[in-house]
Amino acid sequence: SSLTERMFVLLKSIPTLEELVCDGCGIKEIPMAGNCLASPTVKKLSINNNPDMVFKKGLGLFHGLEHLSMRRCNMPCVSSAVTGLVNLKYLDISNNGLVECNNLGKLKSLETLIAAQNPFPCVPRDIVGMSSLRVIDLSGCVYLEFNSSLGHLMDAWPQLARLDVRKQPATVRHTAATANAMANTSKIRYQTASTHWLALLRAAWP
Repeated sequence: SSLTERMFVLLKSIPTLEELVCDGCGIKEIPMAGNCLASPTVKKLSINNNPDMVFKKGLGLFHGLEHLSMRRCNMPCVSSAVTGLVNLKYLDISNNGLVECNNLGKLKSLETLIAAQNPFPCVPRDIVGMSSLRVIDLSGCVYLEFNSSLGHLMDAWPQLARLDVRKQPATVRHTAATANAMANTSKIRYQTASTHWLALLRAAWP
């Protein structure tokens, strides 16, 4: 068996494991053999900077996953292994060369979506209508143009507390904790949502 497979089998033996960070480890896939890491205790997974990774069904073994970060993984499309993680609340798919987010709408519990620095030509259609979203980061998406009216987008995201559409990427990524904090203060900070959104858009496209 491969070194990666042996590593994941070993991790399965840790019954209390809640967070796994494999950034830049050269992982190519999460193996299915032996039901590696099938434990529902893993809530947070970070696999950033693994550009050779192939997203197969192995990722779906993380049944209880709530937080997934997969920046710079050279992912040509959003894998069905990701959209099958129905408990996800936080997803970071930044800097992957994505032009669409197919089937992302299946993530009915998703509250925070970080999709910065992708060449989206417009707001991905699968994002529009995800009513659970509270934080959306599309900063650094330099080709992004709005093909829908602002009013239509606000109707699509009734709980939205923060929308970042700056042409330059944010220098500091929001953690899940700060995203939740911002969402919890939305009633105070963004009572006039339409005015706030309009100001954001004018700042992004002067």
